[in-house]
This record gives sequence, structure tokens and C-alpha cells, in this order.
Amino acid sequence: MPSTNAEIAQRLSGVHDEWMMTDAERSAVHSMLTTLKPQVAIEVGVYRAGSLAILAVHCQKVYALDIDPFCEATYASRFPNIEFITGPS
Repeated sequence: MPSTNAEIAQRLSGVHDEWMMTDAERSAVHSMLTTLKPQVAIEVGVYRAGSLAILAVHCQKVYALDIDPFCEATYASRFPNIEFITGPS
């Protein structure tokens, strides 16, 4: 059960820690990936890898671009089909 106003607002908004999207936006992304079946995708801005996780499931290869080396260090072992590119865009 959420205990703070921020936690309650987050739950009501449908935004999750790993995703910077609402449930409806996440559903739309999943639907597009399921329908289009892309072989390759580009993720610009990894942050907490929420959308990266679903791209990794639906695509053979994903290029993940982020300025923060933390992203590659943290998520590379979790997603073998993702190539991380670190640097400014």
C-alpha cells in the first residue's frame, strides 16, 4: 500500500519506476512491436531500461544510446542482443 502522496500519485498516474510512460503508452508500444515485428531498434536515452527490456524481447538487435556509462555497466549483461553506445547525441 502506498504511504506517501508521491507514491499514491505515481500509482494513479500509471507510471512505473522502470518506465517513464503510462500503462496506456506502454500498451501502445507493446502493440506496435507485436504488430510490426521489427528486427532492429534504436533506443535513445536508456535511463532505467524499461522500454529497452521490451525492445530486447521483440527485436533481434537493439542499439541503445545514452550519455551515461552507468547504463552499459548496469544493463549490458542483462541484454545480450543490445549494443550500448555511450556518448553525447
